[in-house]
Order: sequence, then C-alpha cells, then structure tokens
Amino acid sequence: MFAKLDAEINRSPSVDYWSDVGIDVCAAILCDFNQEDWIKLGEEIPIKSAEWISRCADALGSVPEKRSLDLLMEIATSDDSNVLVTALDCINSLFVMGMPIADHSQFLIERINTARPLASRIELIALASLEGNLTGETPVNFLESAKKAFEI
Repeated sequence: MFAKLDAEINRSPSVDYWSDVGIDVCAAILCDFNQEDWIKLGEEIPIKSAEWISRCADALGSVPEKRSLDLLMEIATSDDSNVLVTALDCINSLFVMGMPIADHSQFLIERINTARPLASRIELIALASLEGNLTGETPVNFLESAKKAFEI
C-alpha cells in the first residue's frame, strides 16, 4: 500500500485536484495501511521532498489515529516553514476530529512560535487556531488574533 500512496502523492495534478480529490484518495489509502506500511512511511518521510512531505501531512491530517499524529509530530520538526505550517495545521485538524494533543502542547507552542515569523496571513490564522485549541483561548480572543493577522 505504501507504493500506492507514494504514486498518488507523486502525481502532478493541479492544486485544485490535490485539495479536492488527492487528499481524500491518500487518506483512504492510509486507512488500508498495515503495520509494515506505516513503518515504511516513517522511514521514507525524512528522505522525501518538501512538497511530498506536505502532501503526506495533508493526508495524515485526515486520518484521526495515533500513527498519523506521531508522524505529523515528526514532520513538525521540519526546518522548512511550509512543511512546518502544514504539519501544525494538520495536527489541529486531528484535534478537531477528537485526537488528544494536550501531551504535546509545549512542543507545539514552540513550533508555532518558530513558524509565526515566516507565516503568511492565512497561515497565521491556522497557527492561531491551533494555539487557541492548545491554550483554551476563547473564540473572541481567536478572532482578535485573526484580525491581527490581516493588519497591514
């Protein structure tokens, strides 16, 4: 199954295809992974391109299980700002789906702070959302964070 995931991630369709179809196709493949596939994925992530890793993170963020979270936590150690923000956003998606992430709060806050200086305005909103979920920030404060992200 890993080969099937790799092939799907390596496809070069449009960005729209990836966000509309590709992520769901890859998430379905991940749901069929056995233990060996998960191990292979963990071994392959460090040697893949930033684009491949970001796409993989997108798919992992749609599969609410511990192995997805574990791999996303590894991906969140990336020095590549795009990969880092994608991983953090996908971890937030897992949280929204009910995955517990409180044990990782300190690490995630540190990674949010690392990502923030290079983040785009829309990425700042994603980071603020995760930070709010980790800290219990109220929706009003989250809206203020979002407004600050769009200040010129």
